[in-house]
Amino acid sequence: MKVQLQVMIQCPIPMLAEAIHGRLSAVGLCAMRSPKAESPMRDRAMLLVVDAGRRTLPPEILEQHSGRIVYLGIDPTMHCLLQALQIKAAAILSPAAGGRTIAAVLRAVHLGIAIESPRALLASLPVADGCGPVRTVQLTERQLEVACGLARGKSFQQMAGDLHITADTVSFHAKRIVKITALQDRWRVGKWINQPLPSSVYPSFLRLLDDERCRTAIIRAARPAAPGNPASFPGH
Repeated sequence: MKVQLQVMIQCPIPMLAEAIHGRLSAVGLCAMRSPKAESPMRDRAMLLVVDAGRRTLPPEILEQHSGRIVYLGIDPTMHCLLQALQIKAAAILSPAAGGRTIAAVLRAVHLGIAIESPRALLASLPVADGCGPVRTVQLTERQLEVACGLARGKSFQQMAGDLHITADTVSFHAKRIVKITALQDRWRVGKWINQPLPSSVYPSFLRLLDDERCRTAIIRAARPAAPGNPASFPGH
């Protein structure tokens, strides 16, 4: 049996939502511009979250689409990764991702095909300080939260209030981050967080084609559909 893949787009900027909708429509995906609780497809629809300002989503929307959330961050820095973690996204996309890549990732996540998740990326974050080759480090989600707070110029007290921990605990995490990254101080940690993530951390259309199940799903979905019937993929 074939089931139409429906995608709900969550984006606070109408023009941006329209642009993403156009990318998906061009590759044959049925997309709605905002998630609607009353949608008859809500139980199996994918949720594509397009962030444009570190906004939060209602808990009921996140719960409704649990395991079916893909995050496309407009901010190409480590802040984007933190946002993806906070909404428990199954995959994170580059701001430059084209329609084919977005569609391939959505299909792969829906089919349960393993894609490097935002949480997995925490184990190999690239660090380049201009003093040597790029190296990778591992941070916890809490450490990334503190590092992003440092990058935004927040004080320990402000971060303590945001994260519901003590200022001493924030200080402890900040010292650990400096040590783990081998950066000299908190200022350099903030500068690192604000650097664009390398394209290698994002899933690409070509890498997805290397996966046999994903390649099969992509090829099948790309077959011409009957007039008025958007491209579909095999259900599971």
